[in-house]
Amino acid sequence: MMIESFASFLHSSVLLKLFCLSFLIIILCSNGKKKNRSDLPYLLPLVAVLAIRDIAYYLLPSAAIQIVSDSLVLVLYGMWGARTLGKPVRKYLYIAANLLFALFVVFGSALVPGFSDRWAQALLAVDLVVLLAAFLTPAEPESSVPRAVRWPLAILFGTSLLGEAAFGYESPVVQFFLIEIAYLVPAVISFVSRSKAEDSERRNLAFAAESIDPLYGFLTRAGEVFKKNLKIEDLLDAITEAAIDETGADGGMALLVDDFEDVLTVKSFIGKFPPVFALPADLPLKPARIEAYCRHARIAIGETIFGEVSSNGKPVFIPDVASDPRIVRNGEEEFLSLNSLIVVPLMAGDKVFGVLALNKKEFGERFTGRDFERIELFARFGSLIVNELISVMENSELTDIEREAAIAADIQKTLLPKRLPELPNASFGAFSVPTRGVCGDYYDIIPFRHNRICLVIGDVAGKGIPSSIVMVMIRSILHLITSAQKDIATIINWVNRGITGRIDLDHFATLSLIFYDTESGTLEYTNAGHSPLMIYRKETGTVSTIELKGVPIGVERTTQYERVSLAVAKDDIVILYTDGVVEAMNREGRQYGAASLARTIEKNADLTAKEIANKVKMDIQDFMGSARQHDDQTLLLMKVKL
Repeated sequence: MMIESFASFLHSSVLLKLFCLSFLIIILCSNGKKKNRSDLPYLLPLVAVLAIRDIAYYLLPSAAIQIVSDSLVLVLYGMWGARTLGKPVRKYLYIAANLLFALFVVFGSALVPGFSDRWAQALLAVDLVVLLAAFLTPAEPESSVPRAVRWPLAILFGTSLLGEAAFGYESPVVQFFLIEIAYLVPAVISFVSRSKAEDSERRNLAFAAESIDPLYGFLTRAGEVFKKNLKIEDLLDAITEAAIDETGADGGMALLVDDFEDVLTVKSFIGKFPPVFALPADLPLKPARIEAYCRHARIAIGETIFGEVSSNGKPVFIPDVASDPRIVRNGEEEFLSLNSLIVVPLMAGDKVFGVLALNKKEFGERFTGRDFERIELFARFGSLIVNELISVMENSELTDIEREAAIAADIQKTLLPKRLPELPNASFGAFSVPTRGVCGDYYDIIPFRHNRICLVIGDVAGKGIPSSIVMVMIRSILHLITSAQKDIATIINWVNRGITGRIDLDHFATLSLIFYDTESGTLEYTNAGHSPLMIYRKETGTVSTIELKGVPIGVERTTQYERVSLAVAKDDIVILYTDGVVEAMNREGRQYGAASLARTIEKNADLTAKEIANKVKMDIQDFMGSARQHDDQTLLLMKVKL
C-alpha cells in the first residue's frame, strides 16, 4: 500500500508544484537578499500558503481547502498591493473589505442557497482583477512594481482562478498548467523589484558622484567670499554663478526677504532673465530698461511665482512655462521669451529668507529633473552659508578671529541634529561640548529606507571655517550615498575618495559609521582612525570594546576600510565617542579613561538613552572639576528596544 501511495505521489501534479515552489522560494530569497527586501514579507507567506494548499489537498482532497487557501492567497496579495493606496486609512479599509469578501467566499455556501464552489472561484478571480485595478489609481505608488506590470499579473492570476472554476480543480489543465503558470506572479514581482532597486541605486550613485565635485567647487567659491569682504551680494553672486554653471541656465536671480516691508528684493542678477511677472504698462520694452527694472524689482510676499515660493517654502520646477498660467508673457519679443524655470527657497530652519531662480530661454532647451535636484542641493548648502553670513554681519563688532570662530561654530551647530529621533526599535542620547565655542566634532543620525539607520561620529582636525567646510562636505556626501544598497565599508570608501585630494592634509577627519537594521537587530560597523566602538550587553551587564584599525578620512585615496557585523539584543547599548571624552583631565593630570566611561554606562544602563548620556556628561564634569577643557567632548549612544 505504501509503495502504491508513493507511486501515485510521483505521478501526481503535487510533486511538480512543490518543485516549482521550492525554486520560487530560492528566487525570492536570492533577489531579496541582494537588492530589495521590501516585498519578501508579503511574497514568502503567499508562496508558503500555496505549498501548504498543494500538500493538504493531495493528502485530503476537499473543495473547502481549495477555496480557503485561494481566499487567503488573495488577502496576502491584497496586503502587498495595499501599500500603493496612499493614506493608511485607505490601506486598512481596503484590506478589511478584501478580508470580508474572502470570508464571504469561504462561507458563501452556508449563507446563500445554491452557492457553488465554482461560483466562489469565479468571484475570487473577479475580486483579484478589481484589486489590481485599485492599485492603478495612485499617482505615486510606494510599491516596487510599476503599475504597468500589475495588469498582466492580475490577468495571469485571474486566469488561473477562472480556470479552476471552469474546468474544476482536479482537471489536468488546472493541475499541470494553470496553477504552475500562476506561480510566475511572485517571481515576476521579485525580478521587477530587483530591477527597479538596481536602477534606483544606479541613479543615486550617479547623482552622488556628479554632485561631489560641483558641491566642493561651490563651497570653495563661498569660502573665497568669506576671505575677501563678506558682502552678501558677492556670496549670492557665487551661489547663482555656480547654479548656472551646473545647469547650463541662461540666467539666474537671487532675492532676499525684507522682513520690515514683507517684500523680496533682488540681490544678484546674472545672465539673461526675462521677467516672469507683469511689467508696468508705461515701461518701454527695451532690453536694457527691462533688465534694469528686474535688477531693482521689489516683489510682495505671496505675489508672482517668486513670492509664492517665499511664502510657502516649496520649490517649483516648470519644465515648460508655456503650460503654466502663473508665468506672465509680457510680449512676443525674443528678449522676453522664457522656456523653462526653476525656483527654490533659501531657508534657515523653517523660515524662508530668500529665493534662488534659474531660467532657460531658448525654445526646446529645458531643465531636467536632475537639474532640479542639483539646485535643491545647492540651495540647502547655500542657505546655510548665507544665513551664517547674515548673522556675522549683524555682529560686525567681532574681531576677525572672533568672526571666523563664530561663523564656524554656527555652521557646525546647524550640522548637528536639531533633535534626536525616537524610533520604535531604538532610542538615542547625545551631547557635544566644544572648547571655546568652536567644535571640530560631528555626529549625526541618518534614517534611510524603512528599516535602516546610520549613526555617524567624527572629529575634524583643526578649527575655524576650513574644518567646518570639511565637515559640511562629509555630511553632504553621507546624506547623498547612505541610501545606496551597499555595505558600510563601501560607503566609507566613497566618502574617503570624495574628500581626499580636495582638502589640506591639515584638515583630515577621523570617522566611525554604524548601519543598524531595526528589523533584524544587526549592526555593521567601520572605523577610519576613530575611537573604538563600545557595546553594553544587557545579558552580561558589562561593556565590551570593538576596535578596527583604519586611516583617517582625507589621507590616502586608495585606502580600503574594513567592516564588522554583529547582533544586538533588547536593552543593549551602542556607544560612540570622540577622544575628548576619555582624555578629559582633572587638575592632577589624570585622564577620565575608557574604563570610567564603561563603568558609568554599566551603572546607569537601566535609564533611558538620553538620561544615560546626561549621566556621562555630568560624571565627566565632576571628574574634571575646575580643570580646563582641552578638547571637544562628543558622545552618541543608541539603546536597542527590539
